[in-house]
Amino acid sequence: MTSRDKDYLTLRNLQCYEATDGSYVTPGYVLTAGVRGQGVWTNAGATGATGPFGESDKGDTGTTGPANDVGTAGPIGYSDAGSMGTSGLSGPTGSIGMLAPITEGVATIPASTQTFSVSDASVTANSMIVVFPLNWDHVLTNIEVYPNPGSGFTIVVSPALLLFDTPGTTYPVSVSSATPITFEMIGAGGSGNSGGVGGGGGYIQGTITLPPGTTQIKVVVGGVGGGPGGSPSGASYITIPGTGPLFAIAGAGGASDGFFITAGWGGGGAFTSNVEPGGDAFGGSGVGGGGGSQASSTQGGFAGTECGFVIPGDAGDNAGSSGLYEQALGGSSPSSGMTPGGSGYAGGGSGCGGGGGSSFVNSTYVSVSASVAGNALTTELPGFGRSNQGGYVSISPTWPAIDVRWWILRY
Repeated sequence: MTSRDKDYLTLRNLQCYEATDGSYVTPGYVLTAGVRGQGVWTNAGATGATGPFGESDKGDTGTTGPANDVGTAGPIGYSDAGSMGTSGLSGPTGSIGMLAPITEGVATIPASTQTFSVSDASVTANSMIVVFPLNWDHVLTNIEVYPNPGSGFTIVVSPALLLFDTPGTTYPVSVSSATPITFEMIGAGGSGNSGGVGGGGGYIQGTITLPPGTTQIKVVVGGVGGGPGGSPSGASYITIPGTGPLFAIAGAGGASDGFFITAGWGGGGAFTSNVEPGGDAFGGSGVGGGGGSQASSTQGGFAGTECGFVIPGDAGDNAGSSGLYEQALGGSSPSSGMTPGGSGYAGGGSGCGGGGGSSFVNSTYVSVSASVAGNALTTELPGFGRSNQGGYVSISPTWPAIDVRWWILRY
C-alpha cells in the first residue's frame, strides 16, 4: 500500500514595522512549499508451520500381582508446538519532496512603477513564484507578488506613505537623497471664538528633490492657537533641521474674536513667486490684522488698529525671525488681548481678527502640483486646516528602478 500527500503552498507576508529611528522597514516575503516523502509497506511474515506431534511411549504391562490388583500405568507422552514465523521488514522512509524550477529570469521594474507584469504560460494554480529584488530599498517601498495561472504573474510595488497628523508635533524622518519625495501639507486653522470662524490654513502639494547627502528631514505639523491674547496657530512645513534649506511651508489661519465672520487665511494659490501672502482679516485695513508678506516677500503682516477702546495689535514676525529655516510666528498680543495672527513663512498681524500667515516653496528643490489659499479650501484634506483644526503633512517617496530575479516552481 502506498500514500502521497501534497503540502499546501504557503505565502507569508512579513509586514512593515516601524524602526526606532522613525523609518519604516519591510523585510520581504518567504514562500515555502514541498512534497511529503513516501514509504512502502510490506506484508507481515507468514505464520510458521506446526511442529510434529511428539510420540508417547506405551506403558509397560504391569506385573501380575495378587488377585484383584491393577497393573501400574505407563508414563504419558508429550508433543512440542511449532515455532512462530519471522515478522516481515518495514519499508524504507520516503525521501523529501523537491521543487525544481520550471522557468527563471531577470527583469527591471522601471522607476516609480507600481504594477509590473511578467508573462509566462507555465504558471499554474500549483506554482510557487519566488521574486528576489537585487537592489530593493525596503525603507521606501513594499513588494507583493500575485500569480496569474496560464499567463504569468504580477509584481506590485507600493510606496511607504508616512502620515503626520498630530497638531503641534515635530517628527524626524530618515530619507535618502537619491530618492525624491512627494508631499501634501496644510497649515493649522485659526481659533474661532464666541461664534467666530478662524481662517483656514494654506494647502500645498508637490515633490521635493533632496540635496545630495541628505539623510534626515524635519516635518512639523501646525497646531491650533488660542483666542484673544493667546498664541498663534502654527504652520506646517518640511525642512532640514539646523542647516536648511526650508523646502515648503503652509501658512496658518488667523484667529477670530467673534466679531468678524472670517479671520485672515493661510497663504496659497498660484505661487507666481516663491511666496503667497496670507489673507488680511476684515478686508485688510482698520481693526483686522494683515496677512504675512504683504509689503515684501519676507515681511510679517501689519497690526490691526484700535478696536473700540482696545490698543492696536502686534505685527507678525518677519521671515526667519523665529530661527533659521523655521516658521515665523503670527502676531500675539497677550497684554492687550488682541486676537493672534497665523504663523507662516511670515506671520500674520494680530488685531480684532488675526491675519493669516504666508506660505512658501523653495523653487530650487520643490515642484508644486497644487496650491490652495485657506479661504478657498473645498475638498482638500477635510478634517484638517479649517477653523479650530490642526494641520497635516504626508510624505511618500518615489523610488529608483528595481532589478529582480525570479523563479517559477511547481510540484
